[in-house]
Amino acid sequence: MTHHSPDIRVEDVSWSAGGRRILDQVSCTAPAGRVTGLIGPNGSGKTSLLSTIARLESPDSGRVLLGDIASTAMHRREFARTVALVEQHSATELDLTVEQIVELGAIPHRGGWARPAALGTGELVTDCLETAGITDLRHRLWQSLSGGEKQKTQLARAFAQRPCVLLLDEPTNHLDVSASLELLELIRARGLTTVAAMHDLNLAAMYCDHLVVLCDGRVTAEGPTESVLTADLLAEVYGLDALVQPHPRTGRPLVVLCGTATETAERAAP
Repeated sequence: MTHHSPDIRVEDVSWSAGGRRILDQVSCTAPAGRVTGLIGPNGSGKTSLLSTIARLESPDSGRVLLGDIASTAMHRREFARTVALVEQHSATELDLTVEQIVELGAIPHRGGWARPAALGTGELVTDCLETAGITDLRHRLWQSLSGGEKQKTQLARAFAQRPCVLLLDEPTNHLDVSASLELLELIRARGLTTVAAMHDLNLAAMYCDHLVVLCDGRVTAEGPTESVLTADLLAEVYGLDALVQPHPRTGRPLVVLCGTATETAERAAP
């Protein structure tokens, strides 16, 4: 695998759990060096697709390619040097400091899978802490952190992997508005091939170059954000009555929610 950020190609991936098909012949592409947003209702398969790309789940059929290389053909260490995942719920029972957690990200680049205490603190960790804006948390214990602080710590750990591909599951879930914007600006600035599952449609519109829309485990739409995010799509996939218009400052799509399609129809009824 070359060290530039590759595109990600998902080809006819299906995956089932508990007798239910979660992903149904999913095919989509995340363009190299761009931010791709995964959007869709709860239960549409966003987290499952991320988990499949991250090799946490093995698909029943189909494959995932990073550039021209099937992800399953990569050695575990090489894959860890290439792909970093920031999960929505990250937990550890160990009493680690923020610094030690970020150090864990550097393990794939070391000679062995050393214990956290054996890893030295270097410029990489310091840089990742600074980049994520959590230098002041360096010596804090994980269990003492707020949800937002934990999310930033996990992002710094992901940066310490020096990945070409960054996968994020609801990266702004625990953050206030200002911190959400700051985090997404930071992610965009890295220039990595990024796939982020997102609930907030306006944040997706602001920061994603490309969108993949999932519904019931299938791809409903895919393409540039401006082309995909339409009022018709929001009505079809989410059952929403919404206006989508160019943002007066940025020109990117701006979603104005008017209610559910059912409520709007009831109000319009004589």
